[in-house]
Amino acid sequence: MEANTCLNVALVGYGYWGPKLTRNIRESSNFKLKILVDKKQSLLHEFKFSNPEVEISNELELALADDSVNCVVIASPPNTHFEIAQKALLAGKHVLVEKPFTSSFKEASTLVDLAKEKGLCLMVDYTFLYNGTIESIKKQIKKEAFGELLYIDSVRINLGIFQNDVNVVFDLACHDLSIFNYLLEELPLSVQAVGIDGLGNGLENIAYVYLKYKQRFAHINCSWSSPVKIRKMLIGGSKRAILYNDIEPTDKIKVYDKGVVFQESKERDAALQDYRMGEVYIPKYDTTEPLQKVVSSFYHAIVKKQASNSDGQDALIVMFMLEMIQKSINLKGKEIQIEWEQVGPSLYSYIMSKGMLKEPF
Repeated sequence: MEANTCLNVALVGYGYWGPKLTRNIRESSNFKLKILVDKKQSLLHEFKFSNPEVEISNELELALADDSVNCVVIASPPNTHFEIAQKALLAGKHVLVEKPFTSSFKEASTLVDLAKEKGLCLMVDYTFLYNGTIESIKKQIKKEAFGELLYIDSVRINLGIFQNDVNVVFDLACHDLSIFNYLLEELPLSVQAVGIDGLGNGLENIAYVYLKYKQRFAHINCSWSSPVKIRKMLIGGSKRAILYNDIEPTDKIKVYDKGVVFQESKERDAALQDYRMGEVYIPKYDTTEPLQKVVSSFYHAIVKKQASNSDGQDALIVMFMLEMIQKSINLKGKEIQIEWEQVGPSLYSYIMSKGMLKEPF
């Protein structure tokens, strides 16, 4: 496919995320929104009134049968992702799917294998991986002045949106897992998690997740039941620490040159501690809308075969981590040793090629 080709898109789902995708697709010179598919006739009519040039349908098959449609972008409920993505790939369409990827690792593996077999692009919309703040944080932790990264503590809580087909871990913590993989370039060796179903619908709406790496750890607090919305991440290094607050309108990242220095005492068998109170540094970051960069990355992955931050294989790693977390929740917080060989030869080879396992198995 030649560069500067404008690709026709079928968007499936026009709920919470669909309108945001619609705007970014339409603002891109690389894509044309050809058809919107949704089961709700009222949504389709409302959309058609404002977008008369876009076709509408409540039948997916109509979009898949259209040879002029190059891509399918999926923003439907999570439990529909697998079926829609599989049909789209079988029809020869490139696929961008909203998080979470699918409802299971097995389903996600099937899609990755199918995309590879068909020579098609499969990408998952883990939007934070295209956020200028996360890109800036990665640059900061690579600096010698930051020291050795020791821990990440993430809080991602709010009141709703309550899902009826996935729990809070699959809905919210998946973002943190994708960020951890991107920042650390390392995979955890074990996981412990607890969660509660406070609504009685069989889905955990509050969860605490602990990930243990070779020489560091990470923690996630995620909830749909908090009266306030918090999106904070504290990233601790041996020399500096970073506070990332996504709710802040500006200055979302603050680098703290603060810490404790221990010195041996010559007078007694003890260590003296001293507090280093340095400056707070606010680094610059790209403020381009992350979803705009997702759409752009999808185009370049299709046309120029450029690797994205959230292609099918990277998203598949997140799916495996989610299943290990759910296993620990089901076992009342038991520590689960993650056996990465279980992901299959192809994905395991991909993991090893990227050097994401820091301890031999």
